[in-house]
Amino acid sequence: YGVARIGRLWLPMVVAAILVVALGLSAGALVERFDSATSIVFLCSPAVGAVAVVLVGIAVARAAGARIGWLQPVVLWSGPWGWCSQLVVQATGGATGVRWPVAAALAAITTLCVATVAFVVASDIPARALRRRAATAAAISAAVFLGETRDARVGIRAGRNAPIKRRRLPMPVRASLAVPWRDSTALLRAPATTAWAVLGLGIAGVALHTAAGHQSARHVIIPIAVAMLAAYAAGAQLLEPARLDADDVRRIRWSPYGSAGLARRHAVVATIMLTLFAALAVAVAAPWLGTSRALTAVVAVIATTPVVVAAALVGAYRGRVPLELIFSGADVGFGPTGPVLLVAWYLYGPLTAIAAGEVVLAPLRPVWHHDLTPVAGFISSLTLAACAGLIVYWWAGKRARDLNRSSS
Repeated sequence: YGVARIGRLWLPMVVAAILVVALGLSAGALVERFDSATSIVFLCSPAVGAVAVVLVGIAVARAAGARIGWLQPVVLWSGPWGWCSQLVVQATGGATGVRWPVAAALAAITTLCVATVAFVVASDIPARALRRRAATAAAISAAVFLGETRDARVGIRAGRNAPIKRRRLPMPVRASLAVPWRDSTALLRAPATTAWAVLGLGIAGVALHTAAGHQSARHVIIPIAVAMLAAYAAGAQLLEPARLDADDVRRIRWSPYGSAGLARRHAVVATIMLTLFAALAVAVAAPWLGTSRALTAVVAVIATTPVVVAAALVGAYRGRVPLELIFSGADVGFGPTGPVLLVAWYLYGPLTAIAAGEVVLAPLRPVWHHDLTPVAGFISSLTLAACAGLIVYWWAGKRARDLNRSSS
């Protein structure tokens, strides 16, 4: 859309942001006031998440230079978010036509009407909703102060007045399928989790496509790191049952398996789902990639998916941050190393995924550019993936045993 001067751009951006934020806050007040609205929100959440994924995909495609054609007016007129964005598009020289004042007026009128209704009914919000929100805010504040992101997430989840979903899959016929059945049922009851995982895979695919366009090894390090981070986030979404087991070890008392065995069984569903989603994406892109590069992409999926899931499993069984870690370490002149160790504690899962991905994908880069025979590159990549996977899965099992032992 071109680049506008800052002086011309900041005012439309501020106005659009104010309208979107005011509309969101007002809608949130209405949801708190009416219990039926809460049920509607949770019922529509999967569809809204899917639409958000599509919009992000359109934005990424447009940023990559693709022409979206008829999708542009559809997005710009799809709702208040599109009406507000037309202000920014017009300021940057985008093609909105002469109808952008109509969109601005619609956004302002909609925000004003919703805000007025929310102001009228705000005094009638039930006391139980206010208590629930106050408890949620207190729990999140305490978790952030202590550096416990998991407690913050649990507080947010507890603050949701979500209806209980009883959907479940048929009971498995074999006891060995109990853990995958349990994980699949949990994902079935939280479809937004799968939507976020698909979004993460989409970002990973774009980053890997960017990396494939560079022949120099030093130019692909950052794109591959971004791809592995996005894939790690996707795997972490699908490993939410494992994270819940790690947060409360009482949930695994029923299991006949050891802590390490149970942790590895949690990886089955996540690995299968990530592999299927990624393989489907490669199949869709195969006509544009060609046979050789499509086969290389399939090998990349097979090689990286288990390693990424294993790294996400390590992160899921990270456990609580030891408070003594903050005050540990030596003083190196510019301060103690405790905060650095604290950051490393949070990041060793993602860093493991990045390191493994860089190693596993290294033999496939010359294959992609026809500088190495496919057989040699594929064998090297799969061999490195097997070694890295064994090491990371062993580490995940060790983390699960240590966490269970410290919580017992």
